[in-house]
Amino acid sequence: MADRPRILLVAHQGRKAFENRLKRRGWQVDVAATEAAAEDRLGRTSSPPDVVVTDFGAPGGSMGAGLTRWLRRQEHIANLPVLAVSLQDTDEAFLEALRAGAGDWLAMPFSAADGAAKIDALCDARQPMMADRLGQDDPVALRRISLADEDDVSDEALGQRLAAAGAALDERLLAALPDDMAAGFRDNSPGLGDVDALEELHREAAAGGRLKEIVCSYDFKHPARFNKMQMRAMESLHEEYAQRLAGVYSHHMRAPVTADVAFMDQTTYAEFVASLSNPNVAYQFQASSMGVGEVVMDVAMPLVFALVDRCHGGKGSPEPQGVPRQVSQIEMGVLARFARGALEHLEDTWSAVLGPTVIHDIMLETNPEFLQITTKAEIVLLIGIEVNSLNASGLMLLCYPFFTLESVLSHLDSDRISYSSRMRRTEDPRPENRLRLGGMRVPAVVEVGRTQMPAAQACTLEAGDVIRLDARAEDPALVFVGGRAKFCGWPAQDDTGQLGLQVAGRVPPQREAKLGGVDGALPGP
Repeated sequence: MADRPRILLVAHQGRKAFENRLKRRGWQVDVAATEAAAEDRLGRTSSPPDVVVTDFGAPGGSMGAGLTRWLRRQEHIANLPVLAVSLQDTDEAFLEALRAGAGDWLAMPFSAADGAAKIDALCDARQPMMADRLGQDDPVALRRISLADEDDVSDEALGQRLAAAGAALDERLLAALPDDMAAGFRDNSPGLGDVDALEELHREAAAGGRLKEIVCSYDFKHPARFNKMQMRAMESLHEEYAQRLAGVYSHHMRAPVTADVAFMDQTTYAEFVASLSNPNVAYQFQASSMGVGEVVMDVAMPLVFALVDRCHGGKGSPEPQGVPRQVSQIEMGVLARFARGALEHLEDTWSAVLGPTVIHDIMLETNPEFLQITTKAEIVLLIGIEVNSLNASGLMLLCYPFFTLESVLSHLDSDRISYSSRMRRTEDPRPENRLRLGGMRVPAVVEVGRTQMPAAQACTLEAGDVIRLDARAEDPALVFVGGRAKFCGWPAQDDTGQLGLQVAGRVPPQREAKLGGVDGALPGP
């Protein structure tokens, strides 16, 4: 597309990271926190957006379906495409989006690249309805498209699942109708599957102000355990970590790599595990400043194989699509070096907020079914970092169970984290760099003198010949470190006859360039 679309994002706080990623791609993004705010903005504007991206099934209500149905009833914006973003990939949520008239479907977790591709496809197709755009009106076939990785589900079983989900949706619609209208529908309709008749009754009841006030029950499966301030603080903290992570990937890939926070959501641990590929590459570990709780870091398989390919001399491309395979022992060794660097930077990131933090008890797991760090119903904070290299892209997921972070929630203050980040940027990094480089081996060469001779004379040299140097016997020898003259001193010998050098002083910096350099290499092991 030549021009980036204008997007209306109707989302709760957890989609803030997705909003930022869309904006960083150069798109115009307007945000509405509720359906009412979105309807007010769309009803008054003379220049509607190119696409609406809305949550389906957000906590505390049925955000998404009502807005989409309202859009389809407005003559001037009835053809506005809608991308339904669901917090959970369930048949009921998918069917609700399909019935409401959504143009496409995206379930968590997803990368910003996936979201961008869906938005571009909606705008290019210029067909607002999912069935029209995909050329398919069978709900089973449409659901099959959204379940590309779930090939073991038969069409019959999928149809039964969708039928059950449809019945649950119909019962919900009936519950909102006045008693007389609901009774009339049950008497005159052959079954709950008459969706058009139900929708028509809903519109009639809404026009007459007769829809019942439905009290939404509290969702105990997805309670909001983290408040907005804590979510913003975690986002700020991991945006900084993403920049550090990009450096780790760039070092191992030997190529430019970018990393950004793609999304952040609260979900159950069971849904997180269900979203992982099998096989996978995940590291579970503990952090000393977070008590006894564990954390999971999952790396998408395309990133894993791209990293391995690059480290073995390839172009850094993921493996071709096919039957997924386990990583080998050699590949695990390569990944261990990457994981060590990634977790060291995670230590530094958390240390700025919680004080000295050490990550320990690190274990690699390649089967998500064996990632047992908490109960299935436990609420976790899921943070997705999108990593993009030249030939591969994917998500790295960080999963923090609530009880792991519970003891440190008081430290999650966005202002404090921003202040800590600014302080680290203004501090002099040289002492820390010296400490990090302290164990590095560099070549050191001692030079007692130099001379020049014709090539023909050099070819005739024999044992016993004397080469005249430009230095006098009382002149100090030069010590070249890393190829540059740094010290001067006197040759010496210890009691065992080992030759050494007694350093007499430093070479002034202004003389380093005049003395030139020498090539030196580290001795072999």
